[in-house]
Amino acid sequence: MPPFIAVHVRRGDFGRQCRDGRKPEECFVPLEEYLKAVGNAIQQELHEKKAMDVKHVVLMSDEKDPKFWEETKKLGWTHFNHEQDKTVQKYGEWYPVLVDSVAQSLASGFVGTGDSTYSLMSARRVEDWNAGPRFLVKRNLGHPS
Repeated sequence: MPPFIAVHVRRGDFGRQCRDGRKPEECFVPLEEYLKAVGNAIQQELHEKKAMDVKHVVLMSDEKDPKFWEETKKLGWTHFNHEQDKTVQKYGEWYPVLVDSVAQSLASGFVGTGDSTYSLMSARRVEDWNAGPRFLVKRNLGHPS
């Protein structure tokens, strides 16, 4: 298995936490922020500290919008398509989370969503188990400046 960077983009329930009358999608962290973290933080650190050039990115997210997945495909990122693979129907409701958690724990580096305990756990696993770099992007909740 080639080395890879895992990315966790949490959206779902975070959209309901948006403030100041903004639409949920206006509070989501833009994909560009995750892309910058992958390139400017994780890939760079893996190259400098471990002499690794990691090109593969595996994305996990609770996003349902097909446009989001098309955008990530254009970035060259891959993901487990649990709907297409019928993971829940074949194995049960907890298997998508289990598969994603295992995959994230095998990563050489990790980028996740700030304030997500799921991202934090995966970040710590990559850091502790694989001595890999981690980065959590900050969320924009619309707090007054």
